[in-house]
Amino acid sequence: MIGGATYLSGFINKPGEIVHSGGLPHILVGGQHDPVIEELQELCDRAIGLELKPVAHITKCFGRNL
Repeated sequence: MIGGATYLSGFINKPGEIVHSGGLPHILVGGQHDPVIEELQELCDRAIGLELKPVAHITKCFGRNL
């Protein structure tokens, strides 16, 4: 299990419906030097509209605004 956080722009349109309002989502994951995370980052780099950023200490990212 690897900790992570996703930040995206959106709003609640109605109960149970969240609308993505544009912009690229930012995905932060722990395990900065983990080979599995490095491989995942390579896959995300090839994908369009998916930005993954490995970080050393994921718990420091929780509650942070981008």
